[in-house]
Amino acid sequence: MRNGPLQQSQLTRSRVRTRFAKTTLFAIAAEGIAAIGSRSRELTQEEYDWANGRVFQGALPPRDQIVLTNTIGGGGRAFAFPRFDRQITLNM
Repeated sequence: MRNGPLQQSQLTRSRVRTRFAKTTLFAIAAEGIAAIGSRSRELTQEEYDWANGRVFQGALPPRDQIVLTNTIGGGGRAFAFPRFDRQITLNM
């Protein structure tokens, strides 16, 4: 069965939308990271206890799953991001 002109046009528009969505996602990601940091460290027990008790009310994952970095987000904002190795980076 052959595609008519209308079906071909719809397929073309669908491909363009898909490509645009992927390109937009990469642009947003690139803009979101203003400066990739070069340093990282674990939280100290004192930092973890303070954040877990006063800010997150006991909801933080175990301390060894959290990594603090000096990466900066878009607009100079801090952000958190889960990594491939199941650790969570706190980027500030």
